[in-house]
Amino acid sequence: MTVFRRLLAACPKTALAVLAISAGTAGSVYAQDTIQIGLSTKAWFPSFVAEVAEHQGFFEEEGVNAVLTVYQSGSEALTAIAAGSADVISTNPSILANGRAAGVDARMVSMLATRNHGWQIMVPADSPIESGADLEGRNVGITSAGSATDLLAGWTKQRFGVDFQTIPLGGGGLVPNLISGNVDAIVVYPPLSYQVAIEGNGSMLIDFGDEMPARLEAGWGASDAYAARHPETLQRTLNALARSVQYIKQNPDDAVPLLAAYNGISEEVAQQEYEGTFLNLSDDGAMTLELVQTTLDLFGSGSSADRPDATELFTTDFTPIDPAR
Repeated sequence: MTVFRRLLAACPKTALAVLAISAGTAGSVYAQDTIQIGLSTKAWFPSFVAEVAEHQGFFEEEGVNAVLTVYQSGSEALTAIAAGSADVISTNPSILANGRAAGVDARMVSMLATRNHGWQIMVPADSPIESGADLEGRNVGITSAGSATDLLAGWTKQRFGVDFQTIPLGGGGLVPNLISGNVDAIVVYPPLSYQVAIEGNGSMLIDFGDEMPARLEAGWGASDAYAARHPETLQRTLNALARSVQYIKQNPDDAVPLLAAYNGISEEVAQQEYEGTFLNLSDDGAMTLELVQTTLDLFGSGSSADRPDATELFTTDFTPIDPAR
């Protein structure tokens, strides 16, 4: 057991403070450049990757002053890009495609995951709903319109040939509204999905990680303007985030309790998310046209002529990353 783990077990808040202090005193070989990073809900795993990068001092060591802001959904984070209050956000190509069609010029600059590990449609434990077909006419909770949960709800409609009402509840409203019976089902992300199951407040109806093919499911997107003006700062930011992924994978004894403390969950739930999500993350952020195109094919709406081409939604200028350099 490491010193950090013993400290975290005794006092999580103190441990996090120690991490923050150590990050603030880490040495840097670069002048500090500020970058605004928008995180699409706290519980979505990219937020933890960014927090670990900050707490471990990776941003500072790369010469980056990263300002982290947590939003309520992916669509809200995209709005922050449009407003100029975020330079980089956690996102996926479908959200950026919708934004690009609306005049928000941003593209993927690094990949984190190729599947929706732990993302599920969940129903109350005593629900009569037994399959996707049973969602016809039901009320299904999502975080917000245009978010990843909304995209997955849309895919579910197409996959099972059903129509249901999506109810925007925000990230914090999904589970309470499921428990209270205000909605019949929710599209929920980890670790909330694991927590709901362990606490007996719901059961899995659809596991998107199993049901859907590999694609560019999650990663980091940046505005075209920022990438063009500050390519070196963006590269160093992505370096720090890749180092964070490597650290999380290589240090489970620290990462699992820190994940539990960060999300306010039990270590049992954190362990499930660690194994199901974090151990499957991309090490170098490398993307392919096929992965991006698959994402668009799964989630695209309207005619193909109205959608941006897949080549417009990502760039390989900043990947692959070598976090061990």
